[in-house]
Amino acid sequence: MAENDPIDEEVRALLAAGRKIEAVKLYRERTGSGLAEAKDAVEAIERGAATESAGSEDRPWEDEAVELLQSGRKIEAIRVCRQRTGVDLKTARDRVESLAAARGLELPRSGCLGVVLFLLVAMASLAALAAESSVSDAGCDRDGFLVHRVESPYQPAPTEIRILLPEPCDHSIRYPVVYVLPVEAQGEARYGDGLQEVRQRGLHRRYPALFAAPGFSQLPWYADHPSAERIRQESYFLNVIIPAIETRYPVERSRQGRLLLGFSKSGWGAWSLLLRHPDVFERAAAWDAPLMMDRPGRYGSGPIFATQENFDCYRLTVLLEQSAASLGEEKRLALLGYGNFRAEHQQMHELLARLSIAHEYRDGPERPHDWHSGWIDEAVAFLLSG
Repeated sequence: MAENDPIDEEVRALLAAGRKIEAVKLYRERTGSGLAEAKDAVEAIERGAATESAGSEDRPWEDEAVELLQSGRKIEAIRVCRQRTGVDLKTARDRVESLAAARGLELPRSGCLGVVLFLLVAMASLAALAAESSVSDAGCDRDGFLVHRVESPYQPAPTEIRILLPEPCDHSIRYPVVYVLPVEAQGEARYGDGLQEVRQRGLHRRYPALFAAPGFSQLPWYADHPSAERIRQESYFLNVIIPAIETRYPVERSRQGRLLLGFSKSGWGAWSLLLRHPDVFERAAAWDAPLMMDRPGRYGSGPIFATQENFDCYRLTVLLEQSAASLGEEKRLALLGYGNFRAEHQQMHELLARLSIAHEYRDGPERPHDWHSGWIDEAVAFLLSG
């Protein structure tokens, strides 16, 4: 396919409008590709890389794969091999591992690799699930927030997305989005309401940003279950929540415009989302979160993670070890104060320092474990400081 192929241009236009699923469908219709191949090709276009038929001989896939392997990015190296050679997933994995052995490169030893490869194989079905999701037009709830009702195969029951627009809101401006990640399921508020706290403290007037609070059917740990298709919290957030907002509101559709705010479980979720998807999210702020958790089962996490192997794919200490060299010198992670988890915050701060990962850190003051205990101002200020 030539560099200026009309298909590429149409795909780029759809991606720019936040319509990735439609871009995949278009690519399939025009090329006759399977769903997985079309998704890989669209993601290659999205990254600005050449597709398999666009100059693949200009640079051997092995050279690009070696660079990725040297950065600890084995999964991306496997994707490059598949895109450039057209082989299946297992063959690509074997070739990449052989290449690493031949070049004397040490591969990541995380136990989650098998689960990640399983998820790569399942991408086609996950994309189809995203296409089956529906998001209603905005209404107003009793608190005056804009609300979208969402039905998705990723979740066992309908959910909502609540929106707080900046005041004033200029629709000619692209605003960053602060995702106010819930701690509880189905709008429960034993620990307060994050979006209410944003409004009560006037943060939507002090900062030019849109604040969005997604809902989840089950206790949110921001992870995908290894086998249950209707417990796909990470996929739901990435493939349904973010596109729903970016196609309906005047917001930035880039990494710089996606910011994560949470505490307790959602503080864990904010960090894991950024560490697993550093090209999708710019910053993550966590307050009073169990960041050193090393196994599933605590705090209601068992039904979401299901297995130790799957949990290790989201385990923050593992993710930080893997990504330390690629996070750069910019402070993209914040660790702000405590209520119940001071010891875990102190241990995490020590780990980040040992790994030379730049971060914002506050050891206090101690506050109640709640959205409304006064910590949110500092967290939002960090997120929007850029």
